[in-house]
Amino acid sequence: MIDFLEYDAQKASQTTKISSNSWLLKDEDFHDESSLTTWSPPSPVLTSKPQEKVFKSKKWQRNSADKEFCALYKSVPQVKEHFVVERQIGCGTFSNVYLARLKNSSDATNPTQFALKHIFSTSHPKRVEYEIKCLKDMGGQLNVVGIDGCLRNNGEIVIIMPYVPHDKFSVLLKELTMEEIREYMRKLLQALYRVHGFNVIHRDVKPNNFLFDRETKLGGLVDFGLAQEVRTLPTTHRRTSSPNIVSSASQLPSKRVSNSNNPTPPDPKRRLKTYHRKSPLATNNNENKCDCHGKLSVCKLCLARPSPVAPRAGTSGFRPPEVLLRYPNQTTAVDIWSAGIIFLSLLSGCCPFFRPADDIDSLAQLALVFGSKRIGEVAKLLGKTFTCSTHFPGYDLRGLVTNLRPSLRPSPKKRIGSPLRGQKSPTKVQRSLRGQPSPTKAHRSPSTAGLKPTDIPDSAFELLSSMLDCNPHTRFSAIQCLNHEFFFTA
Repeated sequence: MIDFLEYDAQKASQTTKISSNSWLLKDEDFHDESSLTTWSPPSPVLTSKPQEKVFKSKKWQRNSADKEFCALYKSVPQVKEHFVVERQIGCGTFSNVYLARLKNSSDATNPTQFALKHIFSTSHPKRVEYEIKCLKDMGGQLNVVGIDGCLRNNGEIVIIMPYVPHDKFSVLLKELTMEEIREYMRKLLQALYRVHGFNVIHRDVKPNNFLFDRETKLGGLVDFGLAQEVRTLPTTHRRTSSPNIVSSASQLPSKRVSNSNNPTPPDPKRRLKTYHRKSPLATNNNENKCDCHGKLSVCKLCLARPSPVAPRAGTSGFRPPEVLLRYPNQTTAVDIWSAGIIFLSLLSGCCPFFRPADDIDSLAQLALVFGSKRIGEVAKLLGKTFTCSTHFPGYDLRGLVTNLRPSLRPSPKKRIGSPLRGQKSPTKVQRSLRGQPSPTKAHRSPSTAGLKPTDIPDSAFELLSSMLDCNPHTRFSAIQCLNHEFFFTA
């Protein structure tokens, strides 16, 4: 280290003049810059302190981790008493998920890991209760994650679940082979078959909520925060009669008691007065017709209509047409559509496949891919009206997947020895005389070399079409998908 300083001092003395009153440099003065009368640039070797930087970064990471877990420890103090939280593995609007292990574990070398889901107090208690019920009833079988316990403190709840080792979906999207995609979809459909057997809709099936491990070929369906029981909702919610009038009329006697000698007419004040409430829609004949079609305004007739009651929960880009059209009688076919979108993403290599801004944009993207006529027919079947200004014929799923994944596209011919501007390209005979090779196919990049055009069988697209059927009544169920030919052919 002293040699570097001597070198710098010699170099500085050659370029700058030192005054006669300058101090002579000694060994103990090299670490004190105030003893030098002339400034010399510090050595880059001395200024860099890699060990100290690494120490600061680790300390910063510990402090940031403590601050990150401070809210969890403050909300539920029992977590700090029994668990050692390692890191955060998931976050959402209503909850955060942490990876933790027990403090007093019997196996210190390989402790059991748990996933702690911290549900915020902003979640409705009934929704939290139903999520715990679903994990308790369905979990632990057929790739559905179960529950090991629950901690509660002043409205803050932490659900203790077994940790499922998994790979990131972005990595699976590029590296999965056709056999691994088949196994992925089999595990996912088995989990949906388990959930649908309890007459429950998961409503949030997406890649982040299904954990898959390539090595063990195990999966786990998580996050039942939006789960809902299948129920049939009435299509109309208008009141046809007044219950007060009917109850008062039922209490009247069937015959009026009167004196035959002095018949008295009934008192008009004691008559039952029935009031017919005038509907806001029943006005003049001209006002009964909607006149806002094709205009940038909404008429009074449409504003007076009751809003449809239909569940719309789910992740944007994974919701089926019946949810976007607000069809009230939704079934477990909602989850099959979401699983079909995951299947389409695995085959095409694009995730998320749809990126809509709102429900109208979602319908527009579905009309572009599946055809505007098809979406209009489904809307009419569900009692809705779908109007599109432009007719879209739709795409074939095989051609769509082939064009989106680079490894499935036919490689363009690479021109070797292309001529300069103003020169003619050599013919095939001239290339053979010069000893140049013929044009060959471009090499595939290693990131897109997971699938080949011959790897995807026809049965995969048949299953994909059945899962992405826009009509919810004819869409495949989970058991129909599992019995498809795709899972029995190599």
